[in-house]
Amino acid sequence: MIFVDGGQSLLPLIILFIATLFWMALAVWAMRKRSQAYDLYQQSQQKAAYFEAMFKAAPFGTLLCDRIGGCTLDGNAAMLLGLSEQVKSLPDLCPRDGAGGLTADALSILEQTLNSPSTGLAADQSGAMLNSRDGRVLKLVRARDYLDPDQQDKTLFWLEDHTEACAEAEASEQARMAEKTALKRLRMLIDIAPFPIWLRDRNLDLVLVNQAYVASVEYPSEPAVIAAQIDLVDNALTGSSRESARRALESDDPVVERHFAVIGGERRALSISHHKTQGLIAGFAVDVTDVEDKRAELARVIEGHAETLNALSSPVAIFDPDQKLQFFNSAFSRLFRLSDDWLLDRPDHASLLEAMREKRRLPEQVDFRAWKTGQLGLHHSLTLAEELWHLPDGSTLRMVGQPHPLGGLLLLYEDVTDRLALESNYNALIAVQSETLDNLHEAVAVFGSDGRLKLYNPNYADLWSLDRAMLDHQPHFGEILDATRTLMHDKESWPTLRSRLLNQIQERGSHSGRWHRPDGRVIDYAVVPLPDGQTLATHLDVTDSSLMEQALRERNEALETADRLKSEFVANMSYELRTPLNSIIGFTEMLMSELFGPLKEKQRDYLGYVLTAAGDLRDLIDDILDLAVIEAGEMTLDIKHMEVVDLVENCIAIAREQARKAHISLESKVDPQCGNLEGDPRRLTQALYNLLGNAIKYTPPGGRVQIIVKPYGDDQLEFVISDNGAGISKDDQLKVFKKFNTGSGVQNRKGVGLGLSLVQSFIELHCGTVDLVSTPNKGTTVTCLLPRVQTGDRTAPITHSVP
Repeated sequence: MIFVDGGQSLLPLIILFIATLFWMALAVWAMRKRSQAYDLYQQSQQKAAYFEAMFKAAPFGTLLCDRIGGCTLDGNAAMLLGLSEQVKSLPDLCPRDGAGGLTADALSILEQTLNSPSTGLAADQSGAMLNSRDGRVLKLVRARDYLDPDQQDKTLFWLEDHTEACAEAEASEQARMAEKTALKRLRMLIDIAPFPIWLRDRNLDLVLVNQAYVASVEYPSEPAVIAAQIDLVDNALTGSSRESARRALESDDPVVERHFAVIGGERRALSISHHKTQGLIAGFAVDVTDVEDKRAELARVIEGHAETLNALSSPVAIFDPDQKLQFFNSAFSRLFRLSDDWLLDRPDHASLLEAMREKRRLPEQVDFRAWKTGQLGLHHSLTLAEELWHLPDGSTLRMVGQPHPLGGLLLLYEDVTDRLALESNYNALIAVQSETLDNLHEAVAVFGSDGRLKLYNPNYADLWSLDRAMLDHQPHFGEILDATRTLMHDKESWPTLRSRLLNQIQERGSHSGRWHRPDGRVIDYAVVPLPDGQTLATHLDVTDSSLMEQALRERNEALETADRLKSEFVANMSYELRTPLNSIIGFTEMLMSELFGPLKEKQRDYLGYVLTAAGDLRDLIDDILDLAVIEAGEMTLDIKHMEVVDLVENCIAIAREQARKAHISLESKVDPQCGNLEGDPRRLTQALYNLLGNAIKYTPPGGRVQIIVKPYGDDQLEFVISDNGAGISKDDQLKVFKKFNTGSGVQNRKGVGLGLSLVQSFIELHCGTVDLVSTPNKGTTVTCLLPRVQTGDRTAPITHSVP
């Protein structure tokens, strides 16, 4: 009805109603969606605030950088960098004013990290370390890369403060390195230790040895020793070090044992100790060979000392720290008349004193108990004690007590009865000596080691005009010199002379001489050091004897001058006689050759006598000339090598005719070991010929003359010329080598006594000696010793002068 009647009028209303309902529903849906969107917005705001609070509370900051140099940072990053949040670009992270921010090197690292490709991970935790200008160390972590709404590539970095972590890491690294260095040094210390050190594990296997251990077992290296598990000591008698280590592991206490091992080819005594520590066994081996040797040596020394003390004549007693008698010698038991059996029971010191008192071998004491307490107190004294004991029998003992080096007390006794008597006698002798010195003719003074006068006699004060009151005060020698300055010689300056005289006293040397004083007196002095450190000075006035000596010296010089003039005269006369003598010999030989006609037998005999006499005179003149040259010190030897056999045969050949005419047997004998000789052949031939000639001359017909040559020692030859002639008396033997001496007991013999004098001179020129032994009516033996080699330059003549 409605649609029929009013359908056209309600349709718009219905459509409007439906549209209204739609819009209302749409509005409700929109409002509902809006409410939901608002709720989501509120939630997102809360989450943003939450995450912002979380980021602000986080220990790191954030950097957002793009590829074109843009950069933003949050508050944490700004605080870490010491910058404001107004940073817009990367250069702003390193301000030019130098206030905060990164260093230039750190900014360069940041730029390199930004431009490097990403690893693709959400965050690259490896990061890089950046240094800020305020000294912080910041860790830069690349969080992620993304595109912003403007389609720009951006990178998010986390910036974390790692200053403390780096410091801790550095400290940890330093501690690790220090520990490593300490371990290295400890190992080096172990290796340089001069004794073997090793370490074993719980299985008793070697895990560490030092170089001394390696050297002791003679292996090439430590790994080789550990690989072979070589024990330092392993023998059947003393066991092995491994067994000692097992005992130390089981007992938890150190195990110290003495072992013997061969190290370096020598048997050594080792003190091996094992110590358990942290489940390991540490071992040490100390070479105690020297200690053992010293201990044995000490035992021998103690035993030797005991034997020495027992052999001493002085009584000795040694007490141990418990005051028990530990040692005594036989002299002790004899002195105090005690039984050896009782002493061997080691009585204490108190009992020993009681026994000595019973034997009346102690000094009498009013309070013996107090005196004994004092004697026992020596055991607690650290100083040397010395006493004199006057015994009832009149003898006196000197007791010395001192601490024994090994503990206890050492007592030594000495019977000084005789010494005290000697001291008394000595004092009496000193008084006698003093009286003797006072009456000596010499002036005597004794100076101590400090240079002061200790003793003098009256003659000393009188000789040097010294005041005795001053001398009694023991003045120094320098003061005495100053007091006698006017009596000193004035040829030297006084300071120099004074210093020289002081040195003679202080140098403790022997000095002697003669002093000519300005007052004309002559003083002989002698300075002699005494054994007690003092110096003895003696002075003797020899003025009168000096004058007599001077007169004798002048007379001797006059005699020497006369003898020299005589020698010069003889030499000159010999030269003057040689010229006419040569004429006589020459003309006589001409006449003998019958150049001017034949001679009668009588004439020939007379000319023979003249020629013989002229020859003898020529030989005499030659001897005189040689003697004059020798006395003048101008004789020159022409040193040559010669065979001894040739020298002797030459002399025999010269003397053979003379021996034949005198009906004398001439013999020679030369030892084959004589060999050769250095000397002047002419002078040695002349000397030996003179000896042979003298022997022939003073031997009656039918006699025998012999020359024997043989070695004497390693470097000398002995020439012996002997005869069985008339011999020489003892009185003539003392002067036979003097010039112009022919002997008083020889008659009808030619010669002027120059032969033996020349022989002695020639032999002494060759550094030899001449010895003569003669028995009257039995013969004479002359022995000449000559060196095989003459000292000096052999290329030039050697000149010797006879004094």
